[in-house]
Amino acid sequence: MKRLVDHVATRSGTDRVFVDDRLELKGGSLIEVVERTRAEHSVFRGSSVGVCFSRGYETALALVALDGFAEQLLIVPPTSKPARVREFIDRTDTEFILGNRENLRTGGLRQYDIRNLCGLNGGLTQKEDDGNAGDRGTVCDTEWILATSGTTGTPKLVAHDLSSLLRTVKTDTKVGHTLRWGLLYDLCRFAGIQVFLQSLVGGSTLIFADHVESIDEQVNLLLSGNCNALSGTPTMWRRLLMSDQFENLSLRIATLGGEIADGQILKALQRTFPEAKISHIYASTEAGVGFSVSDGQPGFPATFLENPPEETEIKVSDEGLLHLRPPQPEQERYVEEGLTLTDGEGWINTGDVVERSGDRFLFQGRESGVINVGGNKVHPEKVENVIQEVEGVAQVVVRAKKSAITGNLVEALVKPSGNVEGEQELRSAVRERCNADLNNYEVPAVCKVVSSLEMNAAGKLVR
Repeated sequence: MKRLVDHVATRSGTDRVFVDDRLELKGGSLIEVVERTRAEHSVFRGSSVGVCFSRGYETALALVALDGFAEQLLIVPPTSKPARVREFIDRTDTEFILGNRENLRTGGLRQYDIRNLCGLNGGLTQKEDDGNAGDRGTVCDTEWILATSGTTGTPKLVAHDLSSLLRTVKTDTKVGHTLRWGLLYDLCRFAGIQVFLQSLVGGSTLIFADHVESIDEQVNLLLSGNCNALSGTPTMWRRLLMSDQFENLSLRIATLGGEIADGQILKALQRTFPEAKISHIYASTEAGVGFSVSDGQPGFPATFLENPPEETEIKVSDEGLLHLRPPQPEQERYVEEGLTLTDGEGWINTGDVVERSGDRFLFQGRESGVINVGGNKVHPEKVENVIQEVEGVAQVVVRAKKSAITGNLVEALVKPSGNVEGEQELRSAVRERCNADLNNYEVPAVCKVVSSLEMNAAGKLVR
């Protein structure tokens, strides 16, 4: 199997591979980065290496350099607190840290910085593509270790091999060469890894906008890089659509993932980018990419259970829980001893609840995120989807609020769009819509109008 650097070596030395607001790296220079890393740090060969950088650009360099060279890559999210990094190191027996974050608790492990190693601070001299990329020989099948989000507890560590990560990546480089992908996700998360691999293996250019916080700055960076393919959570897309310049992008591909893609956001993207192929992708760190839906509707067709669109099988339990069975379940595993990723038949319980409606299954939310209101189960995502349809609502988060009587109440935090005149009118409209479309116990007991909503490192709204 090809390693990542082998895919780079098939490209012209002058092809742009990575671009951000400071630097661009072409194929020949990226090969030079790999050669220097492997030559000057042969100690990484066959070792377990932690990758912990503050920017996606630097992480991408390390992944290309070390895939097929290091035996194991622990990919640490840049927002991880020092104590969490120390914990990840202990759980994986990591031997070296390649990164640039200060105050990491590495337990005495030396921290290497790929920027200084490869001369990126001063810029690289462009190397002519002479067809000889030095020692790119595969010494091992590198194991990639990714952390789950940990939203419901301590993050789990999931090990993949490269073939499982590439399972649904499109490899038509004739098409890929015309695409310029924008990266909004944290590259150290599964969704970011997928965009990175699709761009690199597909022969595209990757524009790094993951480190830019301002919406307008993100959009300007994507515009300057002529971005025409973009992936993000529904929360990310809603924020981007607030920018006056966003519609100036000429998108050919728009994908959504990480959260439920409701009808409103799908329609908004279809209106804004009528020529684009719009898909929402179901994936998880544990199961990898399960399937994608491109018919413009929320949820997925019931026919997917009998005829899955990808190699991954799909089933729904009697309790409404979505299960996936990858073609080779042994390619993914939990790192921790005693934790089993699959059942005896290779099925992975995703923890997501779906409900059949006609000829489709619609996502209701996470089983672990249910709000218990006096013994009744409320899925926050279901309530959010209803409120999101109210005119004047830009974004909404629904969460539990403690109650001495019922245990919990439902609370809605609503961010208004720019054309809302009064907060009281908006709250009344929300309550009216909820009373019409929801059960009594699902209707928010508290509705607050707020100026902003928090988004986590994975691009999801924080409850």
